[in-house]
Amino acid sequence: MHEPTMTSLLQHASRVRAARRDDRWEIAALIDRAMTMPHADADDLEDLLEGGHLLVLDVAGEIRGVACVRLERRRGHLGFLVIDPALEGQGLEERLRGVASALCEARGCPSMDIQ
Repeated sequence: MHEPTMTSLLQHASRVRAARRDDRWEIAALIDRAMTMPHADADDLEDLLEGGHLLVLDVAGEIRGVACVRLERRRGHLGFLVIDPALEGQGLEERLRGVASALCEARGCPSMDIQ
């Protein structure tokens, strides 16, 4: 039997879903890995879970991407989008951005600002 390649995992075992409270620590660790100046705190993510929409890219049970979307009046705002550095260049940023945009549209916000 062969080991699945990352490409096949991304195609068949990945999904974008809403973040859950118990994802906070894994999201904070991902942000720290991806940013040059780590600053994520799992407790700070609690505010984002309450005041916005955190979307995560779940690959075979591991969070490998996160996007924060806020909705205000008829406008959506993509606050940040982070992809695991090991998966850069796989089209995942575009995938998360597309889901974020679809969320905005579904909630009555025809456009989304990218900050």
